[in-house]
Amino acid sequence: MITVQVKTTIRDFFEKWLEWMNPMIPLKDMDRKILSAYLVLYYTNLSRFENKILLNELVFNEDTKEILIKRLQVSRPQINKALKHLITLGIIKEDEEKLSFNPLFVSKDLESLKKINIVFSIAPTDK
Repeated sequence: MITVQVKTTIRDFFEKWLEWMNPMIPLKDMDRKILSAYLVLYYTNLSRFENKILLNELVFNEDTKEILIKRLQVSRPQINKALKHLITLGIIKEDEEKLSFNPLFVSKDLESLKKINIVFSIAPTDK
């Protein structure tokens, strides 16, 4: 087995990770961009919060949404549409109008996510 270390930012990591997971997590570009931003917020604050309910409240509150609108240069309807799609996919849950990550989706720690096993499949060549 060969190990390759790729240096990246956490923001770029989640965007690329979601792109690689596309067959299992089918997302459009905008959904992937927005989910990536929420994952960055979740995982960068995970060590500060033992209480996952409070962490999810921080990540999905309206002030955070406003920050993401500015940072990602997207509109409120675009974020709302992406969140609805992520709820439909089961990545995000909605209970009494409060959003949170599905615990199964964020069950791994960041170190576990950073290890990806890639297997290449070589197609036969035409002669």
